[in-house]
Amino acid sequence: MNQDATTLLQALTKFESLANAAERGNAYASYMLGLALYKGVITKVNIEKAIEHLKTAADGGLAEAALLLGEIYSDKHTAVHDYFYSAYYYKMARRLGCAQASFVMAHDGDLRTWGELLADGEPDRKTLLLEAASADLPRAAWHLAILYMMEEVEFRDYDEGARWMEKAYALGHPMATEVMEMVRSTANKVKLLKATALICKMHYKYVDSEVFEYLGDCYAKGEGVAQNIEIAYACYFFGGAEGGDCNRKKEALEEEHPQLKFQHDPFYFRLDNMLEPDEKLPNNLYD
Repeated sequence: MNQDATTLLQALTKFESLANAAERGNAYASYMLGLALYKGVITKVNIEKAIEHLKTAADGGLAEAALLLGEIYSDKHTAVHDYFYSAYYYKMARRLGCAQASFVMAHDGDLRTWGELLADGEPDRKTLLLEAASADLPRAAWHLAILYMMEEVEFRDYDEGARWMEKAYALGHPMATEVMEMVRSTANKVKLLKATALICKMHYKYVDSEVFEYLGDCYAKGEGVAQNIEIAYACYFFGGAEGGDCNRKKEALEEEHPQLKFQHDPFYFRLDNMLEPDEKLPNNLYD
């Protein structure tokens, strides 16, 4: 028997073994069989059959099966796409202790909407991210830091944001690494927030003006960081593009320090105007 025939026979034998074990009520075998049918491994792709076996595994308490069902139903490129069922199975996976399910539900607005329509409701985004980040998921730690630093005002807590940014860095998240390398891993809350704002400005193209206003106030008054009027002016300058009180504070600094207006041509204003001598943007982020 040649090598190809041997490999095929082994695959068929493995598939038959999985099928037999699944038929005897082995939840993990049902999961592996469903995964094989979904991915087209050692058998042809058959999503309907895959779902049937995965549901059996999920009902048997296997979080991995519930998570995969959530992924399958959330895929808009399949005929079975259904956000209601996707939310249902992500919620099941979460109840079974799957941190990845908590992260996905926190990160996907559509899933949260459908999750709220289910009878038992759904925790808010912060609670879901805390669950996932506490299980050492790097992306969850990063998004939790951003939630505290940059997003919903009701969750704004710069100290907690700094703590989770350091956690994301320790877990190896690439954007957290960019932030910490910019500030040379310092624990200074203001510098850490500024680095995060700059990274988010470049990657996400938007940062709440209140963040830049807070940074400008810190540098203008020397609160939590050495006073630096030029950096304060730069913070207000960038925050002014998003509205808020930044433009008013920028103009006030121009009146008090007229040279600022002429030193910083807005057509050539760069993000590194916000940096101190010992700070440096990652090379791929220079505008």
